[in-house]
Amino acid sequence: MKTKIILITILSLLTFTSYGQNSKEKEPKSTTTNFELKTSSIEKLHTFNWNALKEIFKENDDDQEITIGFIYENKAQIDDTKVKIDNFEIKLSGKTSDLDKMTKKLKKSFDKLEEFKNKN
Repeated sequence: MKTKIILITILSLLTFTSYGQNSKEKEPKSTTTNFELKTSSIEKLHTFNWNALKEIFKENDDDQEITIGFIYENKAQIDDTKVKIDNFEIKLSGKTSDLDKMTKKLKKSFDKLEEFKNKN
């Protein structure tokens, strides 16, 4: 009789513990949808680490909408050069799968801005 009670108890415990561990709930996924960099230095825009964007958006699904923005604030009151670059903001929106295309467009824009600044 004792053996029967012990076996039933053990089987009950095994059943309850294995049932409790088979939870099918998914952990919530963390996603990033917006990145914005604000600076007062054009050099920082030109030398930005573009691989960091891939790291930031790596958890996103391919069809997740994202926005990448860069803001330049010229804090200098007087500019001694011939041409003054005023405040500007560049924002691109698209899907995570288009991150490489978006990055190339931004790089190209900042390269042209750096060339323009160096010329003048």
